[in-house]
Amino acid sequence: YYRYYASNTWGDAWGAPSISLLTLSAPAIANTGASSIAPTNATLAGNLTLTGGVPTFVWVFYGITDGGTTKASWSNSVSLGSRATGVVSTVVTALASNQTHYFAFYASNSVGQTWATPSLSFATPSQPAVTSSSASVIGATSATFNGNLTSTGGTSTRVWLFWGTTDGGAVKASWTNQALLGYRPVGAVSTGLTSLTPNT
Repeated sequence: YYRYYASNTWGDAWGAPSISLLTLSAPAIANTGASSIAPTNATLAGNLTLTGGVPTFVWVFYGITDGGTTKASWSNSVSLGSRATGVVSTVVTALASNQTHYFAFYASNSVGQTWATPSLSFATPSQPAVTSSSASVIGATSATFNGNLTSTGGTSTRVWLFWGTTDGGAVKASWTNQALLGYRPVGAVSTGLTSLTPNT
């Protein structure tokens, strides 16, 4: 607050009313997290807690390496334009699946610039990877079918076994039989079957 005052031999005078002002400052911003994470996209969110009293512009920087507080060290960025205080978020696309990604928000106004620190990270999922291997313990009407779930893609993964007397390839409907083995971790999978047709 401030107020002027003057005085001479005839008296004193105050300038009315008192005046208030808010000094300007650099913005303040924080990283809050990633959500709606899919194999190739995610929503990145932050919180602009202070604009400093002047128009403030916001960016988010992201990539598969943490660029810290150096713009040139980040591989990607998105401008969110001029923003008021509150939640800021954007959807980023064309991400690599099954990969750890880093991000940091950045705010700038006429007074200064601020990075949200520390950077945060999230992992994108991917489709699973599974192999089929040779059967074992083969009898006339029974056998153990073997395989290996080599990747869950970073998310809960269910495994099925498809079998029959003809090769159905990669088309579910072309197989005569199927069995859901439930959710499985990475590793070997095997299923013992009986009542198979002899000599097929």
